[in-house]
Amino acid sequence: MLHWNADGGANDFCGNGARCAARLAREAGLCGAALTLETGAGVLKAEILERGTVRVQMPAPRDLARGLRLPLPHREVEADFVRIGVPHIVTEVVDLGSSGLLSEGAVLRRHPALGPEGANVNFVRRLADGTVEIRTYERGVEGETLSCGSGAAAAAFWLRLRTGGEEPVVLRTRSGIILTIRMRRGEFLEDFWLEGDARTIYKGAATDEAERGFPG
Repeated sequence: MLHWNADGGANDFCGNGARCAARLAREAGLCGAALTLETGAGVLKAEILERGTVRVQMPAPRDLARGLRLPLPHREVEADFVRIGVPHIVTEVVDLGSSGLLSEGAVLRRHPALGPEGANVNFVRRLADGTVEIRTYERGVEGETLSCGSGAAAAAFWLRLRTGGEEPVVLRTRSGIILTIRMRRGEFLEDFWLEGDARTIYKGAATDEAERGFPG
């Protein structure tokens, strides 16, 4: 699986993209319900479940840095950094609907403290029922996306560092679609999975004219 961002830059990994690629491979008859995907972040397992749900293994978290203090013009943001295939920071906010989050995300995404790569920026809010709401400002898109799979995994990992336990973490994305992260406690978290639906929303076909043009 190869992945490119909206700006044309290559990316080592995309969690939601991996789920979509796995379902497409199954529908194209390239594999059974269980498969592996070779990505820039390693070879990862995937499973096609019922009703369009796909579960994909996530890269093990690396390069963890907790309690970063990132100064902005009007306030200081405390965040944790973790690489789950690609770099992420996670920060907790009280008002996830704040109109200022996206402008903050644009600054944090390229914050000098995060190095030349920068990072995807995940704003999270914990609800009373244990669900986590999340908004993500993504590199390469340079704006908010309605769902980020590796960002959801980073947020789930962030939560487990604070609360412990091994129960699934349920996240509500900006699109309203629910993503579930399952992880087994261990040094490398090799049993680390992202689960959610992968929907076929359109199909396209290139005609001969696309390549050959018209006769002279």
